[in-house]
Amino acid sequence: MTSFEKVRALGFHVDLIERLLRQVNAGHLPEHCLFQLETTFDDQAVFRHFDLVGLRDSLLTAIHVDELADGVRWYLNLIHVRQITGLELGSASFPHRVLPEDEPVFPGLEGHASLPGLTVVLSFATHRTIEMEPMQCDDPECTADHGLVGSEKDDGLVMSFGVQPESSDEEDAMAFVGALSMQLGQR
Repeated sequence: MTSFEKVRALGFHVDLIERLLRQVNAGHLPEHCLFQLETTFDDQAVFRHFDLVGLRDSLLTAIHVDELADGVRWYLNLIHVRQITGLELGSASFPHRVLPEDEPVFPGLEGHASLPGLTVVLSFATHRTIEMEPMQCDDPECTADHGLVGSEKDDGLVMSFGVQPESSDEEDAMAFVGALSMQLGQR
């Protein structure tokens, strides 16, 4: 099972993540954690973002942290297992990589192979996310506060795990799903 020690070993804003987890879990860390640290980009920058889902008793804690040029941003969701309406698992393939000559591969795939993995999909009942951002006017020189505008979306969680050094692996994901299914069976 992925413990928080693996998250600590990454060193990615671990003090912030641990503080948030403890604050919303009565001073404790979740017993079971899955996480991913990824590098991504938008039109202006390359940045890293981190996702963690932790299970403690019947409470899921989902944390997302973005490391942006103007600082760190985070958001957190607390989801009771009663709100989970679906738990799906499926095989995943990660991009091809060049293999060493001595590593065995299937016929026809010599020199390249896709990495196997596992995708975990959680669906939530009545759980919605509200995204807020400042309203902008057409005048680029305007400094007035025009309020906020927001949008709502249904929420769920999709994470894929494989042989990636900065995330939980497939075995961790299966163990997490086992612990979660035990909680789902008790509701």
